[in-house]
Amino acid sequence: MEQYIKTISPENQKAMIDHLNETVLPHMIINPRGSAKGRRQIWIKTATPIQPSGKFHVGLEDDRLVNFINKLAPEGFTPETILVTKGGVIRRHRDASTLSWQGMSINLGQITWYYERNYQNYSWSPTDHEVIPAGRWDLTGGEVFMFNTKNAHWVENAHPERWGINVWMVADKSR
Repeated sequence: MEQYIKTISPENQKAMIDHLNETVLPHMIINPRGSAKGRRQIWIKTATPIQPSGKFHVGLEDDRLVNFINKLAPEGFTPETILVTKGGVIRRHRDASTLSWQGMSINLGQITWYYERNYQNYSWSPTDHEVIPAGRWDLTGGEVFMFNTKNAHWVENAHPERWGINVWMVADKSR
């Protein structure tokens, strides 16, 4: 976790979870492969390819969710692509090179989140890389934080009703 932003109130969490259950859940798919195999997910606004040669696609439109995210985003961070997940774990990974180094995560439920802070900045340099043991955070819901998406991270112990909202800007090289 690079930067803690805030904790969303229980009332606002419930309102967003109710919205996600009613509006987003019916459109979600079960991820068939990769590090999040078996997890429910859907892209909002823009579906981002994993491979640099892949194509971007239009994601589900949800103005209420996008407005919610925009209010939480720190200055200078423009949410461009959003992955909403429900339940499920994700194995150790780094986010796709099509996404920028800086990402925002909104946690709505119980998980254990791991993060290896090997790159200290939101960029690569030959002197910036260190091997640092993974940090562990037992999250209960409402946490909003920024992290370096190129540092390895993963989720364990996800409650089946836990919602995750992951937000990125698109990498300059992918525009």
